[in-house]
Amino acid sequence: MKLRNLLVKSARILKTAVAIGLWAFIVLFVALCVYAGNPTVRYYDNYREAMQSNVLERTWIPDFFPKSATNIHVVYGVDPSFERLEFSYDPSDQRQMTETFRLVTDPVEAKSVLEDMNRKVWSQFDTDGATLVYVPKEETRHRFYNPEIYLAIDPKMRTAWYTYDK
Repeated sequence: MKLRNLLVKSARILKTAVAIGLWAFIVLFVALCVYAGNPTVRYYDNYREAMQSNVLERTWIPDFFPKSATNIHVVYGVDPSFERLEFSYDPSDQRQMTETFRLVTDPVEAKSVLEDMNRKVWSQFDTDGATLVYVPKEETRHRFYNPEIYLAIDPKMRTAWYTYDK
């Protein structure tokens, strides 16, 4: 009788422990899903301020990102992994910014890229040809590990947008 009671008690304790563990797992799983699904959004006045915040170290910032950048808007997410940058720049940095990119000269391709970017970023692009569209050069594409990288530049507004999707 004592053995039976001991086994029943042990079974109840085990059942309770499993139930608590299951609930803890569910709560943790939901919390991670909610956290991972929410993008991080940051604004900075200039490159120096962004560097001091370490946001540029926590995100995958491209090599071309100019030190003259101002009005920096950074959005990044974990799942799915993506990054968006919008910033103003000094026109003297435009050449350096586009070294590893190819200018899209086909108006149909450029419009298609801008429409895709319009779905991903907070600004809506003018698709009439005023915004210059860039994609990685074939020989540098391996450095980016992903074909879903775009750079759009509006020389008149001195504003650039960059999107990266993993």
